Amino acid sequence: MNGSLVHELRWDGKLAQQVESDLAPGLLREGNNVLELESVGDTEASYSMVMLDKFAVEYPRVALPADGRLEGRWSESGTAELSALGLGTHVLDTSQARPIWMNDASVDADGRLSFRVEAGHRYLHPSISVPGASRLKDTRNRADYLAIGPRIFLDAATALLQRRRDEGLTVKAIPIEEVYSEFGFGESTPEAVKDFLSYAYHQWRQPSPRYVLLLGDATYDFKNNLQTGVVNRVPPRMVRTSYLWTASDPSYAMVNGDDLLPDVAIGRLPAATVAEVHAMVDKILAYEMAEANVDALVVLVADDADEAGEFEADADRLASGILTAKNPTKIYLSRLGADATRSAILRSFDEGASLVSYIGHGGIHLWADENFFNTGDIAALVPQPQQPILSR
Repeated sequence: MNGSLVHELRWDGKLAQQVESDLAPGLLREGNNVLELESVGDTEASYSMVMLDKFAVEYPRVALPADGRLEGRWSESGTAELSALGLGTHVLDTSQARPIWMNDASVDADGRLSFRVEAGHRYLHPSISVPGASRLKDTRNRADYLAIGPRIFLDAATALLQRRRDEGLTVKAIPIEEVYSEFGFGESTPEAVKDFLSYAYHQWRQPSPRYVLLLGDATYDFKNNLQTGVVNRVPPRMVRTSYLWTASDPSYAMVNGDDLLPDVAIGRLPAATVAEVHAMVDKILAYEMAEANVDALVVLVADDADEAGEFEADADRLASGILTAKNPTKIYLSRLGADATRSAILRSFDEGASLVSYIGHGGIHLWADENFFNTGDIAALVPQPQQPILSR
């Protein structure tokens, strides 16, 4: 903590560990503090990885509210008196899994809030607001196409939603604020979105929704610890994979049964601002109105094989299967090398490919460990009305 060692711990395997340490007086400072976890690497394991779940700091303080809200644990039993709250007698004992409302809380003529506390118990005086009206749980609802996002984003996407109506779909624009109110108890959680989609799929009038558009940017860094500034307009749902936790929009669409297959078609327009919504909608409408040539070049890009998979073999199966009639062009890393692979990919974009499919390793910024294609290459593309559909 702030450069000083406070605890050491050693364990084997993928096990959850809880560490408790006392911090020396003066170790915490006013303003920013730095908590570091160091993997020493002195075991016989080939590598060591630690995933931090959460941390908390407990310290004594005067019971004063901030913005009408106060939460804390009392070290002694007795009567707690809080002043300047002005928000009524709503107090919760949150020590147990199921919070309990305190019935003995009262406010005197001077505005002081009093209630009985027990040593070691945790209490919360929340700020409370009244939810707006919503019809999301009305079982008479029906829709083929759901668009979920902040109200101001939905307004900016009016032209896109109208086009879907013109195509014969029953469209409903769902404010994310209502989803949180009706299905998240007012909290902005991914579970609220998943519960809403499940409810709409099973409880609304049949036929069930077929398409879902998530309208808004998202980040796995919910508390902005990485200081990227990305805001969860529509939050991602985090799922556990074989290797780590990751964001998964398709998991929102798994609403019927326990299998891992999405039951509705789902996609996201990752707009961070209203201006970005307008730009994305305009681009989609221009693409659709231009009647893109779907018979244009089809390209398969494959990473070299490793223990994670035979990527070229997977691409070959696509080429000889559902894409046989398209006679796809193959761009394989093992045959061309990184530089030639990058040039071939850029050339396929500029020649007006209708579909580019990549199979292999990658991240949000690049394809493959060799980094033969990344977001920095986009600026080198020739501007044109038709860009390919990308599959990865």
